[in-house]
Amino acid sequence: MSIYRLGAMLLAGVAVGVASTGIISRLRKEKEEAAKSPRQPLGSNLYTKDDFVKITKGQFTMGSLTGDGDERPLQPVTISYDLLTLKTEITQPTYRLFAQATGKTKPSLSDRFKGDKRPQVDISWKDADAYCRWMGEQLKGQKWIEEALGTNDWEARLPYEFEWERMARGESGKQECSTRTGECTGDGIV
Repeated sequence: MSIYRLGAMLLAGVAVGVASTGIISRLRKEKEEAAKSPRQPLGSNLYTKDDFVKITKGQFTMGSLTGDGDERPLQPVTISYDLLTLKTEITQPTYRLFAQATGKTKPSLSDRFKGDKRPQVDISWKDADAYCRWMGEQLKGQKWIEEALGTNDWEARLPYEFEWERMARGESGKQECSTRTGECTGDGIV
């Protein structure tokens, strides 16, 4: 399984309480391991606030009237926390920093996918998730994140389906797609 569009998001710690105990204890172990090996976080050298867009908490309509069966019916979904998400996919140079820092193997790419401005492709969900968590550790302590989310209790991870759909629909929460042309209108980031 490959992730062809690796994006990342930061979210307020409210969502951590929803996570299962297994996930929380795994995160604690990862943090303890990270604390044992002193590495200088990249912080603002990795991303700045201009690289992110804020999606505010609230209700939106998820699903589609005309989509595949798993997209129907339309249903109201409420997200009780603000999100910060990268405006673009993770680039190959940024992923290389992660691979060098963590010892992960960089995927070999065919020439048509190579390029410093191109998104990282051909990585597993597990590696994409590891990148997001690593990115969060690098960005801890950035005041602009705490100001945007209203808390210093946040985590970085891949978005859940409903979060991704909220981001794709944008602040208006609406996105209309033509079944005839495939074109979508709305203010979403995707």
